[in-house]
Amino acid sequence: MELTTTAAIAHKITKAQHAEGTLQLRDSTLPPSNSLDRLIDEIHAAYKKRAGKSHGAFEPDEQNYPTAANLREHFQQQAADFVVTSHALMQTLLVKANQENLATGGSVLMAHVTNGESQWFIVTILTDKVSAAIDDNLNLVDSVHLDLTSMRFAGRVDITRWLDGEERYVSFLQGASRDVSDYFQRFLGCTHPKTIRKETIRLVEAVRNAVNRLEATDEQRETARLQIYQYLDACVKNGVLLSIDSLCNRAWPDNPDALREPLTDPDSGISDGFVPHKTALRGLVRFEGKGPHWQVKFEREAVTEGNIKLDADSKEITIKNVPDDLIASFQLDFPEP
Repeated sequence: MELTTTAAIAHKITKAQHAEGTLQLRDSTLPPSNSLDRLIDEIHAAYKKRAGKSHGAFEPDEQNYPTAANLREHFQQQAADFVVTSHALMQTLLVKANQENLATGGSVLMAHVTNGESQWFIVTILTDKVSAAIDDNLNLVDSVHLDLTSMRFAGRVDITRWLDGEERYVSFLQGASRDVSDYFQRFLGCTHPKTIRKETIRLVEAVRNAVNRLEATDEQRETARLQIYQYLDACVKNGVLLSIDSLCNRAWPDNPDALREPLTDPDSGISDGFVPHKTALRGLVRFEGKGPHWQVKFEREAVTEGNIKLDADSKEITIKNVPDDLIASFQLDFPEP
C-alpha cells in the first residue's frame, strides 16, 4: 500500500549529555515534494525492518504524559492544527529529554501519514551524517544528510486503531541503551501491556505464521520451529530478554530477514525485549483441545512421526501406537462385544 503524507514538519532539539536542551521550531509544515515523500518512505521502510520495537497504549495519566491529549486535539477534536500540535509535542520531548542526563538531540521529523484506510502519526529523531560527494564541477565536497541507518529513536501511533478503541496502537524503537531511550517512551506516553502471557501468545502466533511462510521443506520448517522454541525456552530458564534478531539468526541463519520481516513489522504488534511466559510458549510445540466430554493434548512430534493424523473434512483424529495400559483401561469399561 502506498503511503500518502498529509502533513509533515521538522524541528530540532539541541542537547549535549549532562546539559539542558533547547528547541529550534519550524512555524509551518514542510511543502509537498518528492524529497519529502522519499524521506517518509525510507523512514517507514527502515522502521519496519528494525528489531527492538515495543508496543503498547497511551498512559492514562495525561497530565504527566500529555502526548495523547495533544494528538487528540488535532486528530479527533480538530481544535489545533498540525503545526501547533507539533510545537506542543516538542515541549514535551524537551522536558523528557532534560530528565535524562545522557540524552542528546537531533533533527525531529513529525508526519501525519495515511496508508490505505489507516492514519498514522510518525515521529523520529535523526542525526546528520557527513559524507563525500562529487559536485557539478567534479570537485570532491562534503555532503551532509540525515542518517537513517543509525536511527536511534522512532515511534508510530496508529491513529485509526487508537480512536477505534483498540488495545495496542503505539510502537517505538527501544534503542541500544534502555536508560537513554526510556525518555522517548516517556515522551510518547506509552505504557507496556502488563500481561506477559498475552505478549507471548501473540509472539507464538506470529512465529508460527512466519515459519509457515518460509520457502522451505516441511523438515526445514520443523527444524526452524525447534530452534525457535529452544531459544525462547532458554530465555525463560535464564531470565534473558527476547531478541528478535537473535531468534531469526539462530532459526534461519542463511536468510534471517525472511523471518525478521514479518516479526518486526509494526502491524504485527510483536514486542521485543521481554522474558517470555513459559506456559504460553507450549503453543509452539503442542496442540490441545477439548469437547463437551473429552480433552486431547499432544506434541508436534506425534504428528511428524505419524502417530497422530487429522482428517479435517470428517473432523476426525486418528491415534496410532496407543499404550497397552490405556487399551486395558478402556476395554475394562467398554469391552468389545
